Amino acid sequence: MVSDVLSYSEKILTDNALCYEGKVDIVQAYIDALIDKCSLKSVLLLIRQPLIGNILECITDGTWLAWSMNASSLAAIEAIGFSRGCSELKLMTHP
Repeated sequence: MVSDVLSYSEKILTDNALCYEGKVDIVQAYIDALIDKCSLKSVLLLIRQPLIGNILECITDGTWLAWSMNASSLAAIEAIGFSRGCSELKLMTHP
């Protein structure tokens, strides 16, 4: 569905590391390996709560993000990497 809406025709990867009960450090290692292996400049993550909120809190050093997101929330960040405090929250919307 996402690939249709975004007109995305490249390979879509799924992994158990990205399941909602996953751990931030496991996702961090997964993303780091993916970026290194594929020389990516950007990554779109589709992750459920509470994991996505925990990731946002970690990489933005925010303390209010984990439970502020609902099922349709979107967050856009600008990051230099995937580690604590390495990014800035640019947009959060709750359509």
